[in-house]
Amino acid sequence: MDADNLVFEAKGNDEWRRDRQGPSQIKVGKGYIWVCGEDDVTADFLRSLCGDDDAAGPLVVTCKDRRVPSVNRACQDVLGSDPLFFNIGFAPDRERRFTEVYGAVKGALDRASHVILHCRAGVHRAALAATVVLMFARGESFAAARACL
Repeated sequence: MDADNLVFEAKGNDEWRRDRQGPSQIKVGKGYIWVCGEDDVTADFLRSLCGDDDAAGPLVVTCKDRRVPSVNRACQDVLGSDPLFFNIGFAPDRERRFTEVYGAVKGALDRASHVILHCRAGVHRAALAATVVLMFARGESFAAARACL
Protein backbone atom coordinates (compact mmCIF):
# COMPACT_ATOMS: atom_id res chain seq x y z
CA MET A 1 0.00 0.00 0.00
CA ASP A 2 1.51 3.36 -0.93
CA ALA A 3 1.93 6.23 1.55
CA ASP A 4 -1.18 8.15 0.42
CA ASN A 5 -3.39 5.12 0.93
CA LEU A 6 -1.88 4.43 4.36
CA VAL A 7 -2.78 7.96 5.47
CA PHE A 8 -6.34 7.68 4.18
CA GLU A 9 -6.85 4.25 5.76
CA ALA A 10 -5.54 5.47 9.15
CA LYS A 11 -7.82 8.52 9.06
CA GLY A 12 -10.76 6.33 8.03
CA ASN A 13 -10.13 3.93 10.90
CA ASP A 14 -10.02 6.84 13.36
CA GLU A 15 -13.34 8.21 12.07
CA TRP A 16 -14.91 4.76 11.87
CA ARG A 17 -14.38 4.29 15.62
CA ARG A 18 -16.33 7.49 16.37
CA ASP A 19 -20.10 7.74 16.36
CA ARG A 20 -21.14 8.55 12.83
CA GLN A 21 -24.34 9.92 11.37
CA GLY A 22 -24.63 7.39 8.54
CA PRO A 23 -24.82 8.13 4.81
CA SER A 24 -25.04 11.72 3.55
CA GLN A 25 -27.33 12.43 0.61
CA ILE A 26 -26.72 15.19 -1.95
CA LYS A 27 -29.14 16.05 -4.78
CA VAL A 28 -27.29 16.39 -8.10
CA GLY A 29 -29.39 17.11 -11.17
CA LYS A 30 -32.05 14.41 -11.35
CA GLY A 31 -30.20 11.97 -9.10
CA TYR A 32 -28.56 11.66 -5.71
CA ILE A 33 -25.05 11.07 -4.45
CA TRP A 34 -24.69 9.15 -1.18
CA VAL A 35 -21.41 9.51 0.71
CA CYS A 36 -20.99 6.44 2.91
CA GLY A 37 -18.69 4.34 4.99
CA GLU A 38 -18.21 0.74 3.91
CA ASP A 39 -20.38 -0.54 6.80
CA ASP A 40 -23.31 1.53 5.46
CA VAL A 41 -23.34 -0.28 2.10
CA THR A 42 -25.53 -3.25 2.93
CA ALA A 43 -27.97 -5.27 0.86
CA ASP A 44 -30.86 -3.62 2.73
CA PHE A 45 -29.49 -0.13 1.99
CA LEU A 46 -29.05 -0.98 -1.69
CA ARG A 47 -32.57 -2.45 -1.90
CA SER A 48 -33.99 0.72 -0.34
CA LEU A 49 -32.53 2.70 -3.26
CA CYS A 50 -33.87 0.40 -5.99
CA GLY A 51 -36.98 2.11 -7.27
CA ASP A 52 -39.42 0.93 -9.90
CA ASP A 53 -38.11 3.57 -12.31
CA ASP A 54 -34.45 2.63 -11.68
CA ALA A 55 -34.12 -0.83 -13.20
CA ALA A 56 -30.33 -0.92 -12.85
CA GLY A 57 -30.37 0.11 -9.19
CA PRO A 58 -27.80 2.43 -7.63
CA LEU A 59 -24.26 2.78 -8.92
CA VAL A 60 -21.74 1.90 -6.19
CA VAL A 61 -18.17 3.21 -6.30
CA THR A 62 -15.46 1.96 -3.95
CA CYS A 63 -13.07 4.88 -3.33
CA LYS A 64 -10.35 2.88 -1.56
CA ASP A 65 -7.13 1.09 -2.35
CA ARG A 66 -8.81 -2.32 -2.26
CA ARG A 67 -12.22 -3.85 -2.70
CA VAL A 68 -14.38 -4.55 0.34
CA PRO A 69 -15.76 -8.13 0.43
CA SER A 70 -18.95 -7.19 2.31
CA VAL A 71 -19.73 -4.40 -0.18
CA ASN A 72 -18.98 -6.69 -3.13
CA ARG A 73 -21.37 -9.33 -1.70
CA ALA A 74 -24.15 -6.77 -1.14
CA CYS A 75 -23.73 -5.46 -4.69
CA GLN A 76 -23.70 -8.96 -6.17
CA ASP A 77 -26.77 -9.99 -4.16
CA VAL A 78 -28.86 -6.92 -5.00
CA LEU A 79 -27.43 -5.53 -8.25
CA GLY A 80 -25.81 -8.59 -9.80
CA SER A 81 -22.49 -6.81 -10.28
CA ASP A 82 -19.43 -5.59 -8.39
CA PRO A 83 -19.03 -1.91 -7.51
CA LEU A 84 -16.84 0.30 -9.66
CA PHE A 85 -13.34 0.63 -8.26
CA PHE A 86 -11.70 4.05 -7.97
CA ASN A 87 -8.59 4.27 -5.81
CA ILE A 88 -8.65 8.03 -5.29
CA GLY A 89 -5.48 7.80 -3.19
CA PHE A 90 -3.35 6.29 -5.98
CA ALA A 91 -1.90 9.16 -8.01
CA PRO A 92 -0.41 7.33 -11.04
CA ASP A 93 -3.82 5.97 -12.10
CA ARG A 94 -6.17 8.55 -10.58
CA GLU A 95 -6.71 10.90 -13.52
CA ARG A 96 -7.49 8.17 -16.09
CA ARG A 97 -9.76 6.30 -13.69
CA PHE A 98 -11.57 9.48 -12.65
CA THR A 99 -12.54 10.17 -16.26
CA GLU A 100 -14.01 6.65 -16.57
CA VAL A 101 -15.74 6.70 -13.19
CA TYR A 102 -17.08 10.24 -13.66
CA GLY A 103 -18.66 9.18 -16.96
CA ALA A 104 -20.51 6.35 -15.19
CA VAL A 105 -21.51 8.62 -12.27
CA LYS A 106 -22.74 11.38 -14.59
CA GLY A 107 -24.73 8.86 -16.61
CA ALA A 108 -26.39 7.48 -13.47
CA LEU A 109 -27.23 10.97 -12.19
CA ASP A 110 -28.65 11.94 -15.60
CA ARG A 111 -30.93 8.88 -15.36
CA ALA A 112 -32.18 10.09 -11.94
CA SER A 113 -30.40 7.22 -10.23
CA HIS A 114 -28.55 6.99 -6.93
CA VAL A 115 -24.75 6.97 -6.78
CA ILE A 116 -23.05 5.60 -3.68
CA LEU A 117 -19.47 6.72 -3.07
CA HIS A 118 -17.90 4.84 -0.17
CA CYS A 119 -14.59 4.45 1.61
CA ARG A 120 -13.79 3.12 5.09
CA ALA A 121 -15.66 5.75 7.11
CA GLY A 122 -17.23 7.94 4.42
CA VAL A 123 -15.48 11.10 5.55
CA HIS A 124 -12.22 11.36 3.59
CA ARG A 125 -11.84 9.52 0.27
CA ALA A 126 -15.56 9.23 -0.54
CA ALA A 127 -16.12 12.84 0.54
CA LEU A 128 -13.24 13.98 -1.66
CA ALA A 129 -14.64 11.99 -4.60
CA ALA A 130 -18.08 13.55 -4.03
CA THR A 131 -16.54 17.02 -3.91
CA VAL A 132 -14.75 16.50 -7.22
CA VAL A 133 -17.89 15.06 -8.83
CA LEU A 134 -19.87 18.10 -7.66
CA MET A 135 -17.22 20.43 -9.06
CA PHE A 136 -17.53 18.82 -12.49
CA ALA A 137 -21.29 18.15 -12.48
CA ARG A 138 -22.33 21.56 -11.19
CA GLY A 139 -19.37 23.63 -12.31
CA GLU A 140 -18.79 24.68 -8.71
CA SER A 141 -15.63 25.78 -6.97
CA PHE A 142 -13.96 23.44 -4.51
CA ALA A 143 -15.23 25.52 -1.58
CA ALA A 144 -18.83 25.50 -2.84
CA ALA A 145 -18.79 21.77 -3.57
CA ARG A 146 -17.21 20.97 -0.19
CA ALA A 147 -19.88 23.03 1.57
CA CYS A 148 -22.52 20.60 0.23
CA LEU A 149 -21.12 17.75 2.31
